[in-house]
Amino acid sequence: MRCAVSRALLGLVFPLILVGTATFGAEERPPCIAALLVIDVQNVWSHSEDDTTVDGTHILEKLPEVLELARSTGVLVVYIKDVSQRETRSEEDLEFPDEIVPLEDEWIVEKTMQDGFAFTELDERLKEAGVTRVLISGLVSQGCVNATLGGAKRRGYEVVVLADAHTDGIRGILSAEHNTRWAARGSTVVPTADLDWTTVCEPADPPDD
Repeated sequence: MRCAVSRALLGLVFPLILVGTATFGAEERPPCIAALLVIDVQNVWSHSEDDTTVDGTHILEKLPEVLELARSTGVLVVYIKDVSQRETRSEEDLEFPDEIVPLEDEWIVEKTMQDGFAFTELDERLKEAGVTRVLISGLVSQGCVNATLGGAKRRGYEVVVLADAHTDGIRGILSAEHNTRWAARGSTVVPTADLDWTTVCEPADPPDD
């Protein structure tokens, strides 16, 4: 299965990580502390009929809605692209599906390990952009999504998991289990429709004394 634990070893073969050079176009949108990470939703892995989320929606039907909400509220959109199989897959296989094609000013971060932060410039560039909150989506729940979420938490980001915007490739069975596990470990886990998108770009209120 894609993004299985053994996949981490593939990163040793690809020492150079490429990061998209497009700017976020910060001058065109209000300041925002949040970024949406779209993890590994590529042609080769995202077209199975089993790639559904916990609410039974196919990932390629769910993500356009998520992208529209993020873009309309000024959230930075960052596509994370797994290229660890570049020697055995075609470039078309590794591209993003037509349903979720990145806009010109959105980042594409290429990675070769499960964690999208590992050996990439993602952390540095997000911090340069003032991002402190990441919204998690993509595939697969138990693999690269989980690893990237962990990488974000280790680097001090506030993590918000879009509970119905990631998939395990087996009809959301493990996705639900991971939602419960991530919430227990301190991440905010919320369905896309229940997230307050009007305030997602704003810092959280300080706790009451």
